[in-house]
Amino acid sequence: MTEYPSDPRPKLDPVVVREMLAGYAIANEFMEAELIEQLASMSDEEARAVDRDLYAFWAGLPEWTREGLERLEPLQLESLMLTRQAFEQMAVAQGVV
Repeated sequence: MTEYPSDPRPKLDPVVVREMLAGYAIANEFMEAELIEQLASMSDEEARAVDRDLYAFWAGLPEWTREGLERLEPLQLESLMLTRQAFEQMAVAQGVV
């Protein structure tokens, strides 16, 4: 029979969290540099082609889909901000930051 701890929330190891965040930061820097390099090497015509392709995809969506996506964008941003605040509060409470 499995025994359950009295506190079901796992404890975060501050060292592991710091290492994980440092790894994410390095990966983000690498991906951003790669994207900047890729965008800088694009010709004007290549950039316009990407823009046309994105617009063609968007325009090809059914009207109800486009309207739904437009309504979801502010909600998605709000959700991301609330999630970030929750993680920040949790990290402070657990002494990670």
